[in-house]
Amino acid sequence: MNAPIAISIYKYLISSPENSVASLSILFLLPQLVYFYIFARRHYQRPFHLLRQRAITAQSLSEGFAYALDGFAYLFAPASILVTANRSFAVIFAFLFGHKVFHEKKFFLKGCVAAVILVGIFLLPR
Repeated sequence: MNAPIAISIYKYLISSPENSVASLSILFLLPQLVYFYIFARRHYQRPFHLLRQRAITAQSLSEGFAYALDGFAYLFAPASILVTANRSFAVIFAFLFGHKVFHEKKFFLKGCVAAVILVGIFLLPR
């Protein structure tokens, strides 16, 4: 019950003319960033030191870019379709990378399920 309420509030705030997607993204992410930074420092880790590695920097920038695009998408489509599409693509990427990285079994069965999910994604807006 908590997720639909949060998504509805987020969509309402984004569609309000006084608010921008970038400002709301910063407001929603800032408490998480502060919390995890404090948590890392308490455990004697240096989180900004990791950004010197190219792979970590690229992953952080691409995640931020995707988060911003996701916020803008709520301006152009219903929230229910966007959430369903995001979760479906997450399942498909988990299937693909789970097979490639972790060498999971039953590739054909999972491929059939991924195909059904793709068909469902294409039927969503209709």
